[in-house]
This record gives sequence, C-alpha cells and structure tokens, in this order.
Amino acid sequence: MLFISKSAEFLISNMDIHQAVNYYWVDSSGCKIDFNEFSYQNFKESVASFRQIVEKKGQLTPVPFNSEDIKTIDAKYLINNIEVAIKSWKNSKIKNIPFQIFCEYILPYRVTIEPIEKWRENYQEEYKWITDSLFSLDLKTVMGLAQIDYKTSFHFTWNKESRDEPLPRLGAKHLIFRKKGACEDVAAMVAFIFRAQGIPTAYDKFNLLDQANRDAVANLVYAYNLRVCSAGTWTTIDPSQKGLYDQQIAVDQKPEILKKLDVAVQKEKESKMIKF
Repeated sequence: MLFISKSAEFLISNMDIHQAVNYYWVDSSGCKIDFNEFSYQNFKESVASFRQIVEKKGQLTPVPFNSEDIKTIDAKYLINNIEVAIKSWKNSKIKNIPFQIFCEYILPYRVTIEPIEKWRENYQEEYKWITDSLFSLDLKTVMGLAQIDYKTSFHFTWNKESRDEPLPRLGAKHLIFRKKGACEDVAAMVAFIFRAQGIPTAYDKFNLLDQANRDAVANLVYAYNLRVCSAGTWTTIDPSQKGLYDQQIAVDQKPEILKKLDVAVQKEKESKMIKF
C-alpha cells in the first residue's frame, strides 16, 4: 500500500507539467465527425473507411487540441497504471531496481505528449517474449532482439513519408495499431515495450548534423534513442542505427519467438531492406 501511495504522489506532483496533443475532424459546416480508427481490424481498413467518409462529406478539417493531464486523468486510470506498473516492477527480471528509478523510468503513464491511452496490459502480453528471453539471455542481447523485431514488423517512415495530421506524437495504441512511424515514434514504442516488462527505460533526444551538409551547424535534425538500465548501468539503443544483436546464441537455447526473429532477419538481409 505504501508503494501505491508514494507512486501516486510522484505522478500527481508532476502531472501539472504534462499534456496530450490530439485532434478531431470536422466537416465544412463545423460539425464533428464521428470517426475512431481503432474501431477497425487494422490501419488499412480504417484509412479506407475514412476515405469513404471524405467522399460522402466532402473536405474535412482537422482540429487540434491540448488536454492537460491534471484536468483529464481520473483516479481509476491512475490507480490502474500504478498497480500494473508495480506488479511489472516486482516481477521484473532486472533485479534490485530502486524505487526512485522505478518512479522515473517504469511508472510514467506517458512518454512525451502523446494521447493518453490504457496500454500496459496490451504491451505486457504482446511483448511477453522479452521477459521470457531474459531467463536465458542477457539484457543487451534482448535489446538487440527487440530492435530487430521492430525493424522487421514496423515501417520506419523517416524521410519517406509525412504524417498528414496534427498529431506530433503517436499514442501507445496508435503505435501497435499502425505499425509505422519515425524515429520519435519507434523510440516511444520501445519505451512502452520495455517499461511494460518492468525494465527502466529513458527516452532521449539529441541533435545530429544533417548528413548532406555535415559542416553546416545550422542544419540540425533530431534523433531519438532509448537508454535501458540494469544493475545501475545504462545501455543505449538507437532506432536508426545498427542493431545490438551481435552475440551468437546456440539454437537449442533460443525461445521459439527468437527463432522466428532469426528467420525474419535473414529474409530482411536477403531483400536488402535493412543493413546490419
């Protein structure tokens, strides 16, 4: 009970500086359009349905809005987040995580300014193989496997396509539903994944010189990475760079999910879609 009250105190004391950025659609008369992309089987179906609405209603306009956490998050959501986070902390394969580290890097219900969603249980179940893998593999190797997982199942959109909606950060549910996004989206998704497994994870942002003009300091782009903590040591995983999966593991020691990942990686190498 003490951990629950202290966790609530930590979240509430920091809640006033956080907000979500989201939007909705209106038609030419200003009427709100009833559309929820998560009502469909997959993102492709939701896009097709939205296009049908546009054909019927005509031009639609997105209306962005901000929601302050302190005004919108209710006690039920907060308590559920705390209880599930504490359970994952206690069951984590990363042992001896101090309470303060838990509060900073496992407990938070959001990563940046994404829409608030209930995400922990879904991510725990979807990526349970990470916890299972830590029975026989070290954290750095599992981090590398997670990197391969999103490189083979998540479409990296940076410098390939833009998001034509006023949604600067995708929510946890968007990420697992759309399976696409840029650096910041991949980094957020991996933060959700590891935090759901009770692994302390920090979301970092740093500047990179524009690759086409390395000497022009004014031309900066942002890259995002994750730092994962174990035994007081932080290891970095960068969504845009070469993976950490550089250890040879005997086939008979691999869980089934890792064998499947090996097959996926080999296919990627053969198609030259990603480089290692």
